[in-house]
Amino acid sequence: MSVTVRDKGLVALLGRLKQAHAARVSVGVHGDAPSRDGGSATNVEVATYQEFGTATIPARSFVRATVDEQAGAIQGAIRKAAEGIVKGLRPSAAMTQIGALVVGMMQRRMSQGIPPPLKSRAGTPLIDTGQLRASITSKVSFDP
Repeated sequence: MSVTVRDKGLVALLGRLKQAHAARVSVGVHGDAPSRDGGSATNVEVATYQEFGTATIPARSFVRATVDEQAGAIQGAIRKAAEGIVKGLRPSAAMTQIGALVVGMMQRRMSQGIPPPLKSRAGTPLIDTGQLRASITSKVSFDP
């Protein structure tokens, strides 16, 4: 007697699911963001000051508030990515898509203006040179 095994993609699917389980995407201003032109603070420091506020700078959340406001859309993107992985999409590509979506959401929130308005001059808060907005990126990583 002999047994013939015909793999119609199950082994590949299990590999993608294992890789997807280890996948992570982070979105925000990362530690390797370029330093600010001519300023004493890095983009990471400026992002932290703006996100949480200081004694002299009011908090203007562009990370936490975006995730809170867009939770449904982000969950939908995660669901769509999971479906794509089942159909053959590489987990790294799926995570890259989710990261790009959330980066765009954060940048759009920033461009639309986050209260409170600026006291000393006209303009959109968090948009001066555009350097902070441009430093919002996503990074995909995989747990070992």
